[in-house]
Amino acid sequence: MQKNQWEKKDGVNGIVAVAIDTDKGSQNALKWAVDHLTTKGSTIVLIHVRVKQTPASTNSTPSE
Repeated sequence: MQKNQWEKKDGVNGIVAVAIDTDKGSQNALKWAVDHLTTKGSTIVLIHVRVKQTPASTNSTPSE
């Protein structure tokens, strides 16, 4: 049994996926993943998340 499940050498076939958006936290998440989860030859998959806003959800207040 391995001592630490988050060691860099652990992983599934060297693939790491990171969800990102326009928030600054995405940069931090990507840097953390690179620093802690990847090894030489790892594949990093970026999943770009975009929030679709509808007219009803932007700057509106419920009518009384």
